[in-house]
Amino acid sequence: MDDLTGNPNTHWGEPLDCSPEAVVARVRAAGVSGGVLVQAVGAHSFDHSLVLRAAEALGDDWRAMVAVGSTVKDPMTLLDRAVALRTAGLRLFSIPDSWLDSDIAVELVQRCAASGVGPSVCCFAEELRAVARVSAAVPDCEIAVDHCGFVPVGGDDRALADLAECENLVVKLSTGVFDAAPVSPRSVVSRLLDLFGAERIVWGSDHPSGA
Repeated sequence: MDDLTGNPNTHWGEPLDCSPEAVVARVRAAGVSGGVLVQAVGAHSFDHSLVLRAAEALGDDWRAMVAVGSTVKDPMTLLDRAVALRTAGLRLFSIPDSWLDSDIAVELVQRCAASGVGPSVCCFAEELRAVARVSAAVPDCEIAVDHCGFVPVGGDDRALADLAECENLVVKLSTGVFDAAPVSPRSVVSRLLDLFGAERIVWGSDHPSGA
């Protein structure tokens, strides 16, 4: 399957059963008791039917995270629907079209904060300054940075290091971060711990794309 976004860390062509039932079986067999299922925009664009079905199939310990992008016509309405469905979060997807420097990005995160929905941002390193702007505008809302902003952690990672002072930002460490880093996985983790501390790092398995 072709990736729809230009994301460099996807392997959607690998043969793997990605039905909700299959994902349920695999995560339970691995002993994983709960988590967040993030909308895979590269594979499914902004059709959230699969991630919502999967979260429902997994039960109360699992929640879905839906996504919005520059092509979504009414992101506020989508967010309101997400709240009604008890989804865990909203992914502000800014690849390949950058839009996090717009007022609507700040407004969406403000609405997330008011609604108890956790926002994340998915963008390339060049847009991380816009993430800092959103962070400063909504300082009481924790925001996750997907895939560490596609920054080569342990290499030229100044764009990510600059975000460390934004105390409401957490970074999502995923398999793609290890793949893109010029240093060992151990060194990647050490670098992120130095920058953000353990409490501001979350793990994203990328399953099933990273399987």
